[in-house]
Amino acid sequence: MAQDEIVFYAFTDEAGRKGYIWKLTASNDFEVSLFVSLLIPVSHVDAMRENLAVPYQKFCNAAPPDARLHITDSFRRGNEAWATVAEKVRSEIFQIMLDCGLFLTYAARRLQISREMHELVETIKAQAKAERRSDFVILKSDDSLDSQVDDEVMLDLALMVDDFAEKRNCARAEFFFDEISAHIKERYENAICRTKNIESSEALVKAVDPKTGQKHVAKMQFSAPAGSNATHLGGITVAGKTDPLIFAADVVTNSLWTHLQSLPEGSPLNVKASLQGWPLSDLAFVEPVESPFDQY
Repeated sequence: MAQDEIVFYAFTDEAGRKGYIWKLTASNDFEVSLFVSLLIPVSHVDAMRENLAVPYQKFCNAAPPDARLHITDSFRRGNEAWATVAEKVRSEIFQIMLDCGLFLTYAARRLQISREMHELVETIKAQAKAERRSDFVILKSDDSLDSQVDDEVMLDLALMVDDFAEKRNCARAEFFFDEISAHIKERYENAICRTKNIESSEALVKAVDPKTGQKHVAKMQFSAPAGSNATHLGGITVAGKTDPLIFAADVVTNSLWTHLQSLPEGSPLNVKASLQGWPLSDLAFVEPVESPFDQY
């Protein structure tokens, strides 16, 4: 790392609905999927971890034996004593963040957006198939059956973190998660990689003539305005659940998810007004008025 290079660590957690987009129904439309990153300069990470270790240890000490050390678990039925401690711990963490000016950013999505976009693509594909005059049959045109809600929201979060880094003259931002599996880590890394190739990308479409066996490959190219690519994003490190900074991300994420989920139907999720009444609104790096994440 260059001596004058500014690097941020993005301690990240998620909340809300996950899963395959093609399985979504209208009954899920109002549910929110959310990713949050706490953005800390590398030079401040150790000090912030030390500050947050105090409330984290209080939370751990109050937990029942063999309990999962998640903020949501402390509010489950039967954990009333733990929940009382958890509420105080949450307030302490929020105050530490406010006192230290610890920035955060996030990406949120109502599942209606993912469902309707998937249905639109499927409709277009069906229309194209009905109008097809060629004998060729497309073998595999995309990976729509593999697309998951959290992959899309992770991509949105990566764009927000990159924008934050750009505006703060930061050279790079590295992501830290809790105990995500190797498969999930790979999916999220793929989402980050997609943000680095927005300006110019391509996809191959393979087809075969069932009568003759003749195969054909076509290339589809996509482009976006210059400057669209993310340029400040690093990789993902699995930090585990015992890091006080990961725990703080868990606390903040679940608090914000509860707030966003309570907003009236149709309200935007990714603008400054979305955070009115939430305790950490002043620390959030968020679009001031209008966000594309609420529109597509």
